[in-house]
Amino acid sequence: MTHNAAFNVIKGAVAAPRVFVDEDLWFGSFDEESAEKAAANSMAATAGQVLGAKPFPESTRRLAELAGNDASQTREMVQVLEQDPALSAKLLKIVNSAGFGLRQQCTSVSHAVTLMGSKHLYHMATTASVLDMFDSESQFAIQILEHSAVVGALARYFGSHLALPTEELFTAGVLHDIGKLMLLDTMPEQYHQLLEQTNGQADALHILERSEYGFDHGVLAAHVLKAWNIPNPIPKVVAWLHQPARAYESSSLHAGLVQTVRLADALVYAMGNGATRDDVAELVRHEAASYLDISEAQLGSMWDELESLHGRAVAQHRGASEPGTAGDSSASRLRTQPKAKVVTVPQNFPCVDCGQPTFGTTCPACKGNTCPNHPLVSEGWCTVCATEYVGFASSIQFPMGAKRATLAALGVVASTTAIVYVTNAGNGLIKAVLAGFLFAAFVAGILLVANRLNVRSRFVKSRPDRSVVSPRQ
Repeated sequence: MTHNAAFNVIKGAVAAPRVFVDEDLWFGSFDEESAEKAAANSMAATAGQVLGAKPFPESTRRLAELAGNDASQTREMVQVLEQDPALSAKLLKIVNSAGFGLRQQCTSVSHAVTLMGSKHLYHMATTASVLDMFDSESQFAIQILEHSAVVGALARYFGSHLALPTEELFTAGVLHDIGKLMLLDTMPEQYHQLLEQTNGQADALHILERSEYGFDHGVLAAHVLKAWNIPNPIPKVVAWLHQPARAYESSSLHAGLVQTVRLADALVYAMGNGATRDDVAELVRHEAASYLDISEAQLGSMWDELESLHGRAVAQHRGASEPGTAGDSSASRLRTQPKAKVVTVPQNFPCVDCGQPTFGTTCPACKGNTCPNHPLVSEGWCTVCATEYVGFASSIQFPMGAKRATLAALGVVASTTAIVYVTNAGNGLIKAVLAGFLFAAFVAGILLVANRLNVRSRFVKSRPDRSVVSPRQ
């Protein structure tokens, strides 16, 4: 592509290192070569300003090296964090945030490593470091940071149901709008005007950015994150959030991550605008929900948890101990109160057959969830209920085999009677006898159908309620 040469641009006294080598992070949507080159020059210059003003913390760089080395010991990572008290404190705030829903407060770095593992802890340390660089007190920055914190929480929640990497989703969710803060830092007056034009609308700002600058906040952030050596998939998810087709072309994993963050982003905007359970039918029409195969019933069953998680995350970010409590309006960080309410981990909807995460399909007999590998069978029930129904029906009145034989015999009698009736139309006695046989067959068939419906009804009433969700392991 033509923009590669522009990635060593110098603007003022700030030079952008030659780090923009991942063409996947560029959307390349321009038809004219000159327009594409101008966009690349503009982004490289802006990114150069960000990189010049925001050197990545050395402790986080060291954590990246340790996380990428399988031979590294956990204690080495703990030592690096303990030598940086500020980073450790921010890390613990994130780990204890509503998005993680820990059953107990994490009180030390070593405790955090034990709970999360070293690689997941690196993701959180990276998130903490990036957020700390943009601790702005402007109203727009506060709103962006709050929105991002809640998106991260909801993205992680959905990840636990979709069997997607939860920590990566949390990090991508929290950092997905970090490019907006970069633009606020580098061109505050001009970017404020763009923010005011969109007035908090979802999926609107990036269109104005591309028109004004030739790039959007996602592409800018992705290149800067890449320059800070933050590994994929985080930069790719951030870059492709407003161009999901690129994620489809890359892999199903990238597409799933992008659409999960997009869904969380859409829900946070909707909840911020007063969406309730009554709006679920509209929300599942979002293309992200369609891609993830999330049904109205499934999202509806999650709504209370999502709403509660949204409220806790907002309150925590604002410094309140409970949703609805007045807090410090100038707070722009993820915070944990000393006596914060202990919350449960996100819950999973396991398949009644295999226990895998599920979305969208519920058995009408036991109310349990079913995964795509175990769809509802011909009875309209889950595979477990359909199997157990055979034994249940056999134990009532007469075996299923006898029922089938009786129905077959009735069918033969009815067919024979009809044929004889037609061929002996002139014999009144034979007609009367055959009509009696036909009526008897009809009544017997009705009784068998009624019996089957009765057995099915009794079976459904006997089923255990499997709608209760179980904590994610």
